[in-house]
Amino acid sequence: MKLTKPIGTSAVASENSKAMNNAAHQNMTSAKLASQRAAVELQAAEAAQKRNVTEVQKAEKKQQAALTKQLKAQASLRPSNTPCGVKSCSGGDAPSKGLLKLLSTPKREKSTFLKFDAGDLAGSDTVTGAVLRVYKASGGEGPLLVKTVACTWNKQTLTYTNSSMFKGKAVSNGATLPELSQTWVDVVLNARDINRVKNSEADSKICLKLSGGSSETEDLLASEQYSDATKQPQLKLNIQKRAATQEAPKMAESAQTTQLRREFEKQKRSELQSQFTQELLNSNKAEHQLKEAQFQEACNKKINEETTGSAKSAIEAEAKAASDAAVDENIQKHKKELQQKADAEMQSKIAEAGLPVGSEAAAKLEADMKAQSTLSINQQLSTFADQARSDAQDALKKQVATVLTTKKSKIEAECNAARIEREKSSLGLSASQRLKVLGMIEKALPTEMAKFKVDGEGNVNKQSLLDSAEELGDHHMSYVEELLDE
Repeated sequence: MKLTKPIGTSAVASENSKAMNNAAHQNMTSAKLASQRAAVELQAAEAAQKRNVTEVQKAEKKQQAALTKQLKAQASLRPSNTPCGVKSCSGGDAPSKGLLKLLSTPKREKSTFLKFDAGDLAGSDTVTGAVLRVYKASGGEGPLLVKTVACTWNKQTLTYTNSSMFKGKAVSNGATLPELSQTWVDVVLNARDINRVKNSEADSKICLKLSGGSSETEDLLASEQYSDATKQPQLKLNIQKRAATQEAPKMAESAQTTQLRREFEKQKRSELQSQFTQELLNSNKAEHQLKEAQFQEACNKKINEETTGSAKSAIEAEAKAASDAAVDENIQKHKKELQQKADAEMQSKIAEAGLPVGSEAAAKLEADMKAQSTLSINQQLSTFADQARSDAQDALKKQVATVLTTKKSKIEAECNAARIEREKSSLGLSASQRLKVLGMIEKALPTEMAKFKVDGEGNVNKQSLLDSAEELGDHHMSYVEELLDE
């Protein structure tokens, strides 16, 4: 059998193969173009995303900047960022004229800054004693701490926040603000530290920071703008001036001079102890008298409250109710006695008449006698009641007076007993005051010992030719305030 090869089979196969190759090439080209377009689109999308992120970041930064500006504006209005020497930290447009403030509570603190001009003092002058005097207008009791600080502040810009840079050094020890108002407060300062500050400040200023105060109410101190100029703050300094020529070197003290120095020191200690003790006793006495006046006022108020007005009316009402009840009881008792007596008399007279019991004549006689008896009893009872009420009224007045007098006497006795106990405790110094006296002696003794001089004959010259007290002027003051935990 002979197979015949179909005509054109090879050419058709060749054409089909070429067509397939062309189609595959076109597909690869299309895929490549699609991939390139996808890559371009992806890059565009990534670029757009980056632009969006950048825009979001810019918006967030702008929002954060606005928020920061707003917070700064709000913070600038807080008392801690307000210069209280220019604007009131307690509300309003003007500062509290003439008043410096101290306060120390868990949520609020107020401190005061003082600046004194020491330009009149020579560089060679030595501070041997220093006392800060401030006038307390009002407030409560509390500790008082005084520190020396740099004088680079001014009241136009000083705030609680920026005052934190003024650390300072404590120059007071155990000082307190008394409970009394409208009184001077003297704070003994460390003379050596004050002298160091005097010599270190280029502009001859002495600057102090006051902190502490009551934990319950503001302490208000007079400033340089206080209405009474005599009550402005004062810095009292004892100054030792250097002699014009230097003395020749001194020989070692003799045994006699040493003994004289010891005796002089002993005498000065005794004098200072007597002086400071008496000062505190006088202060105690003045404070005691003021408190006694307040206690007496309270006693008088209590007496008035319990013996006059509504209290007296209540006592009178209670006594009257008891008196009226007693009078009514006596009247009823007397009425019963009169009735019994009248009944007995009537029965006796009926019996004497000898009329038959139950007869019309006996009944008429009994009726007539009852009418007469009732009239007589009423008349007698009326007279008795009038007299009883009159007597009761007089007795009521005496009773009320006795009750009021007794109440007054009892309150006065209680007040007197309390006063005696207070006087016992105020006759001497407290333990803390005795310690205070010792501290005052130690602070004042160097100044007194500077007066010790022995002449050629061994006599002690007790007069100081070098010491003088000077008060510094040109005060510049401010206070700062902070609200805590808000």
